[in-house]
Amino acid sequence: MKFNKIIISLLIFLLAGIQTAAANFTVVPEAPHDRNFNFSIEPGGSAKGAVRIRNLENENLIVSAYSADGTTSNQGTLASKTKNQDQFHIGNWVTFDQDQVEIQNNSENVISFTVQIPEDTTPGTYAGGINVETIAQEDSAVSTTARIFTKMFVEIPGDKNHNYEWLDFSYESHPNNGAPEFTMSFKNKGNTILMIEPEIKLNGFPPLKNTIKASTLTLQPGTEVKNVSYRLQNPPIAGFYYATANVKFYEYDIMNNDRANEVTENKTLIINLTPWYFIVIILLVLAGIIAYPIYTSYQSKKLRKTCKMYKVKKGATIMDVAAAHKINWKKLAKLNKLKKPYTLKEGQVLCAPALPEKDNPNKK
Repeated sequence: MKFNKIIISLLIFLLAGIQTAAANFTVVPEAPHDRNFNFSIEPGGSAKGAVRIRNLENENLIVSAYSADGTTSNQGTLASKTKNQDQFHIGNWVTFDQDQVEIQNNSENVISFTVQIPEDTTPGTYAGGINVETIAQEDSAVSTTARIFTKMFVEIPGDKNHNYEWLDFSYESHPNNGAPEFTMSFKNKGNTILMIEPEIKLNGFPPLKNTIKASTLTLQPGTEVKNVSYRLQNPPIAGFYYATANVKFYEYDIMNNDRANEVTENKTLIINLTPWYFIVIILLVLAGIIAYPIYTSYQSKKLRKTCKMYKVKKGATIMDVAAAHKINWKKLAKLNKLKKPYTLKEGQVLCAPALPEKDNPNKK
């Protein structure tokens, strides 16, 4: 039980993030919220909240606040839409008592807001947040110098639909001439926040102790993330493996800081980490191993057809006969199927290559 609480705490930590100084100020939610805002509001209802902003500079700051819908980054994490993008829920539901304030040097100020839920809002969990940014005014030009995003989750009570689809699990040996990597794609088809914990294990030859544990993905209702990549670090030069992706899917219960409806699914790929040129080399070596005895047998038969019978003289050795007939002594031994220690006897008849006429001592 204690272990589960630790895991949950880590999950919330990753999900919410830590509010740290962004250049020259910090932003934290006012109590009772911690790190991010969690609301449960009925359709037609409302709730209040506030952000506390601390100026870390030795001069005054002007800050502006606005709300935004959440979006899913390419890495599957929760991010904020920009101010100019279309807003459909949290970006439209939040109004501020004042959206711009000036904060004295080394002091704090609070910006309060109200979350108002429309009557016809569909039950489910919505994600977005509050952006606080500093405003610089120089020569009548206004620019943003820094921004902090504080996450907000709003649960609209009603029937929950926890539904998802694992779209893809694939492998590329060298994408863009880089290291081998796996990619996955997921879709949240329900109305709750979907949490995804991927892990990839490899089993094969040569043995490889390599498990890829990826960061937790966060998918909002109705969103999807495509081609999230997981790089294989320090791959072997060659090998064949089963790559099994074990993925945990569960609903994030924002009000209880807990996980619900957890399911683990897996998919397996057969991958070849052997580069093409390595395979070519292996095939060439195998071809050579097969071809060599065939070639030597052919050469022996060809030589045997042209050889002459030679009678061994007294005291002659296999090397003497081979040198006289200009042939390697091992080939001569193989041609005559001689065994170690290759001792010759006087009068023994050997098959030896015929010498050219100019080298034949018996030429008349």
